[in-house]
Amino acid sequence: MDRARLGIRAQAAREAIAELAEQPLPPRELLDEVDERVRRIVPVDTAGWWVSDPDSLLPIELFEFDIEEVRREVKGSAYYDELDRAGRGVAAISSHPSSALQAAGGPEPFVADTGTWGHKLRILTRSAGASWGMACIARGPDLPAFSSAEMAFVEAVASDVGNALRVTLSRTASAGENDSPVGPGTVVLDPKLAVEGATRDARYWLDRLGVAPDGPVPASMQWAAMQARAAERLTETGRVVRPARVRMPLDDGTWIVVQADVLTGTELPRTALTLRPAGRAEMMPLRLAMHGLTPREAEVSTLLADGRSTDDIGRALHLSRHTVRDYTKVIFAKLEVHSRPEFTTLLSTGARAA
Repeated sequence: MDRARLGIRAQAAREAIAELAEQPLPPRELLDEVDERVRRIVPVDTAGWWVSDPDSLLPIELFEFDIEEVRREVKGSAYYDELDRAGRGVAAISSHPSSALQAAGGPEPFVADTGTWGHKLRILTRSAGASWGMACIARGPDLPAFSSAEMAFVEAVASDVGNALRVTLSRTASAGENDSPVGPGTVVLDPKLAVEGATRDARYWLDRLGVAPDGPVPASMQWAAMQARAAERLTETGRVVRPARVRMPLDDGTWIVVQADVLTGTELPRTALTLRPAGRAEMMPLRLAMHGLTPREAEVSTLLADGRSTDDIGRALHLSRHTVRDYTKVIFAKLEVHSRPEFTTLLSTGARAA
C-alpha cells in the first residue's frame, strides 16, 4: 500500500467506523470494533483502546493493561497529558524518528524509550474539548515508522470515536450516591501494588466492580496508584500534575470514585485506594462535559443548578440578563431539556424527569 496515500480502503474503513459511532453500542464493544478495523488499514503488532476520565486521563474501565507499559508511561514524559493540553489527537513516539514523517508537516515524533517496540502512536479520542478515550498502537523496530497518512487516518477515526464515547456516557451516567448501602472504603497496596488489606466497605465496592476476593486490584486501578506515587516527582519538575482520581461506572450505570493517595510514615511506600460513591460535586462537571458544554456554558449551568436567578447569574458572571437567557437556551438545547426542573433533575441525578 502506498504510504503517502492510504486510498479507497482507508476511506471505506473511516466511513464504516463513523457509522459504528452513530450506533448506541456499549463503549467496550465500540472500541473493539474500531481496533479491528484500524488494524486492517494501519499494520500494527499490538494495540489497545480504552475509555478514560477526561480530568485525570485515567482509565474508567477495568481494562487489562500491561503493567510494565503503564510504569513506562507514568515514569516518562506523560505523552497523553501533553497531547490533551495541546488539544491534539495523535502523536508518534519512536526510538528512531523518521525523517519522512517529520517532513510531512505533521507533529514531530517524540524520541523516547519505546520498550520492545520501535514505533508507537499515542491516541486521544477527543470531543467537545475533552478526551473520552485513549489508545496506544505499536510496531516492532523492524517495521517503518507511522506515516503522516496513517496518523491522519487514525486521528480522523479517533475524533469519531470521541464523539461516540461522550454521547454514550451522557446517556448512561446516573448518580448512585443516594441509594448506596455503604460509604467509602479503603484498599492498602504494598510497594509492589499488591493488596495488603481492605476495609469491609472497600470489599463491597470491589465486589460491585467484579474484582475477585483473592485477586489483585485491576491494572486500571494500579495505574491510579502509580500516578499518585509519581505526583511528587512530577511536581518538583514544575509540571501541573493531574489528580490520581478516576470516576468509574458500575454495571447499573451508577458511578464511584477511586482516589489514590500515598501513605506517609511507613518504612516502604504504600498507597491507599479510597472507593466511594460518586457525589454531585464529582458528577456535575462530568455531565456538563459529556453534553459538550463550553467552559462559559458550564459556569452558567452550575449557577442554574444552584437555583440562582437570571439576574444573580448575570451579576456573578458580569453578563446581561439577555446574554444569560441566550446561554440558558443553548444549554437546554444541548441537554435536550425544556425547563429548569428538567435541567436540575438531569444534572443532579443523571436521569430525565418522567
